[in-house]
Amino acid sequence: MPKKSRRRSPGESSIEWRKDRKMFCARIVIGYKNTIGKTGEPTRNPVRVSKFCPTKTEALAWLEEQRAKLKRITPAAQTITVAQLIADYCADKTTNRAAKTARDYKLYLERFIQPTLGAVRLRDLEPITIRNLVKSLQDDGTVPGSVERALRYLKYMLNYAVNLELLDRNPAMRISVPKTQRRPLTVWSAEEAMHALEYARTHTHPLRHYLFVALMTALRREEMLGLRWRDIDWHHLERPAKRKGSKPIVYGALIPRQTVVYIGGTWKIQDRTKTEDSSDVLLLEPEILEVLRDRQRVQDQERVNAKSEWRELDLIFTSSIGTPPSESRLLATWREFCDDTKLPPIRLSDLRATWATNAEERGVTGKAIQQQLRHTEYRTTFDRYIRPSQRKRELAALSFEELYGAGGRRWQDEPKQPTKTQKTDAPTRGKNTAPDE
Repeated sequence: MPKKSRRRSPGESSIEWRKDRKMFCARIVIGYKNTIGKTGEPTRNPVRVSKFCPTKTEALAWLEEQRAKLKRITPAAQTITVAQLIADYCADKTTNRAAKTARDYKLYLERFIQPTLGAVRLRDLEPITIRNLVKSLQDDGTVPGSVERALRYLKYMLNYAVNLELLDRNPAMRISVPKTQRRPLTVWSAEEAMHALEYARTHTHPLRHYLFVALMTALRREEMLGLRWRDIDWHHLERPAKRKGSKPIVYGALIPRQTVVYIGGTWKIQDRTKTEDSSDVLLLEPEILEVLRDRQRVQDQERVNAKSEWRELDLIFTSSIGTPPSESRLLATWREFCDDTKLPPIRLSDLRATWATNAEERGVTGKAIQQQLRHTEYRTTFDRYIRPSQRKRELAALSFEELYGAGGRRWQDEPKQPTKTQKTDAPTRGKNTAPDE
C-alpha cells in the first residue's frame, strides 16, 4: 500500500526551477478548502498560490511576504527592532498621554527593556526571551515594583505592535511576576489632623494655607499646585444662618482646570485634570475662603518683595517669585512640618486619604466620598483611600448574640443529646416535611 502523503500546513512553501519558462516557481499554502473527497466524505484540501520569479532571491522575498500576510505582519516589520518600536511607541504616547505618564513609559522601557532586547527583531521575539529578561532583572536585585512596571509597559507596547499588524500575537501576554505588596496606607486621625491645623493657625509655616485647603477639599497634589485665583467663585451661594437675625452664610466654589506636574525635577503646567470628573465644582466653606484671602495677602507681599523677578501665572500656591515651588523644596518643607508638629510622617498625597478616612468615620456615604475624590470607580476609593479606624474594627468584632440574635447558645453550655422521639428546635427541610396540624 503506498504511503499517504502528509498534508501541508499554511505557510509551508517550495521553490522549483521551471525549464519551460526558465524561471523559478514559488508556491505557498495559504489555507484549506472544504471539498467532497473521492469516497464522498468531506475533506480539506490545501489552497496554494504561486508566482514565477526570474531569480531565486526574488522568489524567497515573495514567499516571505506571503508568510507575513498569513501572520498579519507587514513586510516592513521583518526588520523592525525592539529599540525602534520603543522610540515609535514613546513618541505616540507623548501626543495622547499626560506628560508624566509619557515620561514613565519612556523611562522604564529604555532603562529596563532596551539594553537587553533593543537589538532583537520583533519577528524573533519569543516568550522565553522575555521570561529570561524578567529573571535577569530579578537576579540583578531590581526593585520588584520596577520589574512589574517594566513588564506591564512592555505588554502595552507589544499590544500596540499587534494593533499595527507588526505582530500577530503578544509574546509577553502570558509572562507574569509576583505582584508587589502595596504600601500600607498611612493617614492622620481626626485628632492628629486637628493638631496639624492648630499648628498651622499659630505658626507662619510656608505650607499652612496649602494644608487647610488640602484637608478640606481632598484635591490631588497636582491639582492643588495648579489652582488659580480665577478658578475661585467667592460668592457661589448663600444659605440661611442658624440663628435668626444673623447674616446668611456665604459659600464659595472651586473648579480645578489645570495641574502642575514635575518631569525630571522641572515643573510643567498642563491645561487639563486627571479625569473629566476632576473638573467638578467643589463647595468651599466660609473658613476656607478666609484662609484663601489670607493667602492672597501673603502673596501680595511676596510680589512686592520679588519686584521684577515675579512671574505672574495667577497660581495660588507658589514660590517666592510666583512660580510653582520646586519638587525637592516642596517635599523637604513638608517633612519639616511633620517633624515640627511631632505627627506621624505622611506624604502630601496622603492628605486625600486622611480626608476620605475621617469623612467615612463621620458617616459620609461612600458615594459622596467617591464624588469628592472624583474617582471614576467606587472600588478605587475604598481600596486605596479609606483605612478603617480602630473603633470601626472593634465594632466589626461583634459577639455571637449581637450578630445572630439572642437565641444563640453559649459555647460553655452543656450540649443536650436528643433522643429518637425528641423533636429538635432546628428547622427541617425535605419532601417529608409537612405543616403542623
